[in-house]
Amino acid sequence: MNARKRLWPLLALLLVPAPAVARADAPRAGVVGVWSATGSMHTARWAAVLTRLDDGSILAAGGIADDAATATASAEIYHPETGTWTPTGSMADARGGQIAVPLPHGKVLVLGGWNGDQPVRSAEIYDARLGVWTATAPMLCPRESAAAVLIAGKVLVTGGYDRPAGAALATSEIYDPETGRWSPGPPMSTPRYLHHATVLPDGRVLVAGGVNTDHQDGLAGTEVYDPAAGSWTASGAMTTPRDHDDACCHQEAVLPDAGVLAIGGWHEGTLASADRYDPASGTWSPASAMTAPRGGGHTASVLRGGIVVVAGGYDDDGPAASAEAYRSDTGTWTALGPMAHHRANHAATGLAPDRFLVAGGLGADGQPLATAEIFQLCAGR
Repeated sequence: MNARKRLWPLLALLLVPAPAVARADAPRAGVVGVWSATGSMHTARWAAVLTRLDDGSILAAGGIADDAATATASAEIYHPETGTWTPTGSMADARGGQIAVPLPHGKVLVLGGWNGDQPVRSAEIYDARLGVWTATAPMLCPRESAAAVLIAGKVLVTGGYDRPAGAALATSEIYDPETGRWSPGPPMSTPRYLHHATVLPDGRVLVAGGVNTDHQDGLAGTEVYDPAAGSWTASGAMTTPRDHDDACCHQEAVLPDAGVLAIGGWHEGTLASADRYDPASGTWSPASAMTAPRGGGHTASVLRGGIVVVAGGYDDDGPAASAEAYRSDTGTWTALGPMAHHRANHAATGLAPDRFLVAGGLGADGQPLATAEIFQLCAGR
């Protein structure tokens, strides 16, 4: 592991009543918000997943618990009404960089990842009502740094990295929660891992960016999966390949106008640039650049009014504390006040239309964090 830790696409988290005050940003471009501290997790972790449950609480599961790529099976629940975390049942398999997909009836499917020695093939389901994990059928092949989405009641898993073979995967597979079984899906045209999969408003799935050959070749190309047809079609290319040198990836946000914003990443250096995708035409166009470059490991949270808040990630000096906001109505960025902690490879999830939670990640010293904090968009903004 080098100083720039390997990053996996991550997700989700939650809120608290009125904890300690933090800093506010300068009121530029009409975006004003504050950060505040909330309770810390019991286990410091990065490359973990956080998933909002039906009752509003947050599940934190797995991740890497030290700076030597030791995966953990532990899980805990965040309670927004008290701002505290409580342990819950542990997974059967330790894993970091896994994928979590919320299922109906308060369940969460966790699959794949990396256990510190090899990619993980197994999948498990968390039942929030019982606080326990149950094994389900393993994937057809192990996938590290894959992407997955829930569409039409089934889970589509795309790409990933076959570490023993040192190659990216073009294959996909589909999980049916009703039967608990996996079946082969149609292959993508391009092998890729550390990419993003985004469900478009019309139900199709956009796959963009990533790496296709053992950290060598970043991808600008994108493709779209149509679940009705069960097939992939090529879509427009981003204006910039968005890859990473043993770090990770750009972030994507679905905007109110149904467009998709691809933000930052790595290509011959950390990127401040952003691209905007138009699903109707299948084309990308340049969006305004961020105020600071972020080479991956950042999060992007969509708040009311189409405001996208990007936090942390890797800059040229390592994990960053900075944050900034994109206004989709004006296409402009505003620098926000920094988080209390430098973070990269952390996770974030919405708590309400005007606030979100970030937790964990790697700190400025390269060690995993247990801390968490909340961003609150100020009233009227």
